Amino acid sequence: MLDHLFPILGNHSVDRSTITLYLPQEFIKPEKLFEKINKEGYFMLKFQRRNLIKKRIINIQDKENSLSIIEGKTDEDIIGFVLEQYNSEGELENILALQNNNDKAVINFETRKYIRWENFFNSFFEDFKNLIKGNEFYFEAINLTYVDEFIWKSEERIPVEEIFQKDSELINSKFLKSKNGTIVLLSQNEDHNIEEKTEISFNNELKRVQIIHQHATKFKDILDSNNLIEKDNINSLLEIAHISNKETLKDLFTETIKEKINLK
Repeated sequence: MLDHLFPILGNHSVDRSTITLYLPQEFIKPEKLFEKINKEGYFMLKFQRRNLIKKRIINIQDKENSLSIIEGKTDEDIIGFVLEQYNSEGELENILALQNNNDKAVINFETRKYIRWENFFNSFFEDFKNLIKGNEFYFEAINLTYVDEFIWKSEERIPVEEIFQKDSELINSKFLKSKNGTIVLLSQNEDHNIEEKTEISFNNELKRVQIIHQHATKFKDILDSNNLIEKDNINSLLEIAHISNKETLKDLFTETIKEKINLK
């Protein structure tokens, strides 16, 4: 039965992975940093597409039942920027984005072509070092997100009980017997500085199985860029999050699935 289940990227199931850094306040004048980035060789060579992000105002007109979107027009409407890297086939590979939202800012480092953890971390770290060079950043939290996905290529129902371990702490029998199912689990440690969120879902109409795992660490004190890098702080924090993701998947999947995606 599982011969019809295919990991999204062939030899592994990671559809995308994102490292998110949270700032305690909005980033003032992101267009100034964007202007500086556009003059630096590292970002110009790596990211083929570079754009500012502007506010989008959505107007809904009830009488005509229509929807219109108005882009920001002034410097005050600029809320961030996004840089995109494409591979030789023209496929989107990596994204770096800074964006203000609800009086705070986030910086996302995302890969759409995940190979292995070491590749992703090294790429992120080079981007991060170049981004903070000569700039003052402060951070309050960090998060690692993995989105794993499988495609079901059959008219038969997805054999959920062959994908997920019946004795997993994350699964219940009602979920396993459903036609379509979703489970969302949220946990915090005693100090409330680490939060994990796991969303497990399958859908027979969409023919998809998806697991979204997030591991967030809130810093006890606000850290500047140097504090985050020195003594391998960022390395150890993300390594803990990465291991947590692997352990979650190991607990969740059957041995057959673990072999299919080379999960060891």
